[in-house]
Amino acid sequence: AFYLSSLGGNLALTRRIVAHANDCNAAIAWNPGSKELKKGLGSIQDFLPEVSMFMVNREEATMLTGKKEIAGMFGRLVTASNVVIITDGEKGAYASRGGKAWHAGTTGRKAVSRTGAGDAFGSAFLAAFLQVKDVPTALATATLNADSVIRQVGAKAGIMRKWPTEAQLKTIKVTAL
Repeated sequence: AFYLSSLGGNLALTRRIVAHANDCNAAIAWNPGSKELKKGLGSIQDFLPEVSMFMVNREEATMLTGKKEIAGMFGRLVTASNVVIITDGEKGAYASRGGKAWHAGTTGRKAVSRTGAGDAFGSAFLAAFLQVKDVPTALATATLNADSVIRQVGAKAGIMRKWPTEAQLKTIKVTAL
């Protein structure tokens, strides 16, 4: 699996990495950076069917799609082959795949620092989804990992070292939309 983040707006390099991942039959998760996002939806839309997971925060999704409601954002970003995740800070996160959508709440704990939360969320979502092939479980796992990171200072401090237990996963309320 590949986890692709900001490449400084270099969509040619993004194209090569995505093509290589597809040639290897590897899953690819893409959390584009601000320079990729500023190029607009038209510039990145070709990539959407080729990535397994596309993740942005709510502000980025609004900027890309021009939509304010989650359903409208999903309507512009979801393809037949991908999972789209839209994080929304203290309001949780949303995911859509195959015509279904879910919302995951948070633990409600206060953040010490938000540094690294997005990457902690995205990498845990990818790992969980590859492991269990279940979006709600991946959302809960990702939320727990991000929660663990925001309760410490530093981008890597707090990253989960063990798979969450069933009891831990149940602390995150995931509902179908």
